[in-house]
Amino acid sequence: MNQVLSQRESSKQVRRERIVDCARNLIRQEGFDALNIRALAEAADVTVPTIYNLVGGKTVILELMAREMVQQLVSAHETSTTRDPIEKAEEVIAEMRAIYTADEKLSREVMLALDKLDSPLVARSSFHQPGRVVAIEDWQRALDDGLLAGKISSRILARGLTNAFAQAQHSWLLGHISLQEMENQALIGCFITLAADAKPKLHARLVEKIQRLGEGSGFLGSE
Repeated sequence: MNQVLSQRESSKQVRRERIVDCARNLIRQEGFDALNIRALAEAADVTVPTIYNLVGGKTVILELMAREMVQQLVSAHETSTTRDPIEKAEEVIAEMRAIYTADEKLSREVMLALDKLDSPLVARSSFHQPGRVVAIEDWQRALDDGLLAGKISSRILARGLTNAFAQAQHSWLLGHISLQEMENQALIGCFITLAADAKPKLHARLVEKIQRLGEGSGFLGSE
């Protein structure tokens, strides 16, 4: 009996993965607006009710894709061994850029679609809650290591980090900047936030990083 149940669950999982993979392909080819459940059912060789039973509607499918991106970031953070807040920020934001670069069209379509649908997973809301949690942990370590003064709470600093990234990401989503520029702007915002509570040694490093990033990305504009 258990073996039969296991085979059924395995079959369901295979169909779930096929449905989501087909959804990705449809979004890549025609964009989110062209995605509809009937076309997805045909592409995945399943019925419309099967999609709703095994996965859910369009919003659920998109949120599943967004959660996968978040999980990749969390995993990258967990495998990172550095305690240095500058290096940690560089590693995590570089990983986000790598995730988007691997499938830029799909990433943009998913995030834009979630924004249009007013999903709770968009950048300005709970989508970055996991990032905010790990940021609080990172800033607490920096405080314990004597790099921060502790005059500003770790929650405020963490909110500054996630807001800096959300703003840079929004500019990329609208096509105003490239992924490289998104990474640079996110780092600048993150480092400015850190500098507000950094002790002199860390503060000097942050100022140097901010200046270099600003000049390299054209962030400062022409003088």
